[in-house]
Amino acid sequence: PYTGSCNVLNPATWWVSQKPYTEPAIIKAQVNSVLAVFPGCDTTETPNEDSCFAPGATAKFYIFIRNETSGLAATLSILNPGGSTYATWTHNSSTDYFVSYWYWNKVLPTTPGTYTYQTSYNGITCAKNFTISCGTTGIALVNDEPQIQVSPNPANSVLNITIDNMENGIYKCSLRNVVGQTVINDNLIIENKAVQKTLSISQLPNGIYFLAIESNNTRVVRKIIIQD
Repeated sequence: PYTGSCNVLNPATWWVSQKPYTEPAIIKAQVNSVLAVFPGCDTTETPNEDSCFAPGATAKFYIFIRNETSGLAATLSILNPGGSTYATWTHNSSTDYFVSYWYWNKVLPTTPGTYTYQTSYNGITCAKNFTISCGTTGIALVNDEPQIQVSPNPANSVLNITIDNMENGIYKCSLRNVVGQTVINDNLIIENKAVQKTLSISQLPNGIYFLAIESNNTRVVRKIIIQD
């Protein structure tokens, strides 16, 4: 369906608007306390992803890249609860890969709270929240964290979003598929630190999506599964 120097079969593209042949992007960011395990086909991998860490512990910060392209660079940051930068580093791509992953060991802050691991590659940003200092049940000891619930999940027709204890303001609400395309783009207006909103998803195909709720200094991402 593509037109270009490699295609001698048809002189014009079959795309209404031809997409790039490769679309480099970070498709997942994750934080681990131990290494992920990736056995050979056909054994299921063990991601060992975590979201709760002890103060001052060493965590492993992963990125998973689609169409990694030599010459591009990834910017990776750990953001404090208020949005300031705790640490930042870069990954320079020197080889082309269809898919690839990389990780770095980083010493975590000692101040309790919810932090953000934010990554950017080829103009696309991917982020993951994690908490420092949690109780034995996995509930953060910090009691003033925003409570965000998305239901049902898996879903097939609508997503119900309920938010409590989040700062008032206008937030961007977007739903992206696994290749980074935005399929729903809307706004949330939070008053009295709470809001409820329903998104229609009946027109979307089955698959994995990522719901992002963000403002200038806040970003929360939830994984959503759509299936009949």
